[in-house]
Order: sequence, then structure tokens, then C-alpha cells
Amino acid sequence: LSELLVSPAASLYKKLRYEKQTVSELGFQEGAQGFESVDPRLLTIGAQLFKEKHAAKGKAYFDEVAQDIEAGVDELKAFSKQAGASELLGKVKSKYRYDFLAGLSSPAQIASTFAWYYRFNRDPKAVETLLDSVQALEPSDVDAFAAKYFTPDNRAVLSLAYQPAKKGS
Repeated sequence: LSELLVSPAASLYKKLRYEKQTVSELGFQEGAQGFESVDPRLLTIGAQLFKEKHAAKGKAYFDEVAQDIEAGVDELKAFSKQAGASELLGKVKSKYRYDFLAGLSSPAQIASTFAWYYRFNRDPKAVETLLDSVQALEPSDVDAFAAKYFTPDNRAVLSLAYQPAKKGS
């Protein structure tokens, strides 16, 4: 999902970072920091905005960026209908596989990664099963996932704003 939403090649990233120039950073985080769990986690998209634009536009600036992010996420509900969806997903799957394998750079990293996935089903082929399941993904799977989980009921929007110190304080 990160490759489809917030990587430099993703349409949402290009729109916000380069076309509209409304964000200085756009990032994705899956999971909670500080602990490991097998429970489902939040999917967080974070955007760093510009102080100057916030000072000029205020809440409207936040609202515009939030609406653009929501629209970008909602586009995944029709991912399979986009031109080149199969090719794009193929590239994403290949990148995932090679990034995953490249991360296995030491015996300790291999053991840690294997243990992480082994614990779910106690399957000695857990890593192979993971990589095979990613390889089997189809564009319609992205549609189905987005339609099921990316709904207004599952959405929370949080804005943190810079407040300059008042003069004379």
C-alpha cells in the first residue's frame, strides 16, 4: 500500500508534493510504534505541511490536504480500473520481494524475520508463503481491500498545528 499511496512514484504523492505543492513530506506507517502484536493496526498517512501556507490559509489548508489524501485513498477502491494497474502492481510486487530479500542481510536479521512470520502459523515455510501470497495479488484484491477497510467509519483525521509564540510573552 505504501508504494501505491505515498512513494515518490504514487499519484497521490506527485499530486500533493509536486503539482499542488501542499506538502513537504508524505509518509506511511503501518502498525504501532513501540510494541509488536498480531492484532490489526492502524494505517497512518502523515503529511507535513508548510507553516507559511498555514499562516495564510488556516484551517482551509488542512481541509484541502485532508480531502486530497482521502480522495487518493478512495481511488484505490477502483485501482483495477486504472490504466496500467496490472503493470504497476507487478512492479510493486517485484520491488516488495527484492526489498524484503535485501533486508535479510545478516544471520540475525534472517532469524528475526523468520521468527516474526513463523509465530503466526508455526509454518516452517512462512516466508515463502508470505512472498507467494504477495506474488498472487491481483489489482482486484487492492479494490476489495480498499472497499472493505478504507471507509469513512474507519477514518480518523488528526491535525497538529504550529502556533507561533505571541510577541511580548
